[in-house]
Amino acid sequence: MTDDELEKLNFADWPISDNYLIEVGRINTMWSNLESFLQICIGKLSGFNESHLIPFVFLQHSSFPQKIDMLGALCDQQQAQHEHLKDFKRVIGLLRAAQAQRNKFIHNSLGSALDGSLQMPVGSARGMVKTSVETVSVATMRRVTIQIDEATGELYKLILKREILPKWKRLQSGSGLI
Repeated sequence: MTDDELEKLNFADWPISDNYLIEVGRINTMWSNLESFLQICIGKLSGFNESHLIPFVFLQHSSFPQKIDMLGALCDQQQAQHEHLKDFKRVIGLLRAAQAQRNKFIHNSLGSALDGSLQMPVGSARGMVKTSVETVSVATMRRVTIQIDEATGELYKLILKREILPKWKRLQSGSGLI
C-alpha cells in the first residue's frame, strides 16, 4: 500500500475508542520526553554537555531503573558541593511513582467492553498470583500524564535549578507550551 492509501484508511475507534488512544499516546509521549530529559540530566551530572555522545552510548539501552540508580548515585556524590541536589531522593520517588503508573497503562492490555467502557486486565505473580479487571476512564489516564509531567518538572528543578510550570497547567492558562 502507498502512504496515500494508508492515510485514507478508516481507523476510527480502533483498536479502542479514539479518546482513549489519544490518552495512551499522550502518556507515551510524555514518558519518552521524561526519559530523554533524564538522560540529559545524567550526562550533565557526569560532566558532559548535550553535544557529547558518550552519555548517549551508555544510557540509550539502560533500563529506567538503572538510569534512576545512576541519577541517585551522581546526586548523592555531588550534593555536598551542590546544595540544590539535596532533594534528590524525593524527586527519585516521584520518578518511580510516575513509572509505576505509566507501566500500568503501557504494559497491560486495553479493550473496549460492550458498554463502551475501557477495560484493563491487570495481574501480578510476585509471590502469589493476583488478577483483576479495572475499568479505566480518560480522567484516570490524564492523572498519569499529569504525574509524569510534574515529575519531569521536579527533575528539571532539581538539576537545572529552575522551576517551570507543568505543561498541562500552561495549556490551561493559555500561556502555551514555551
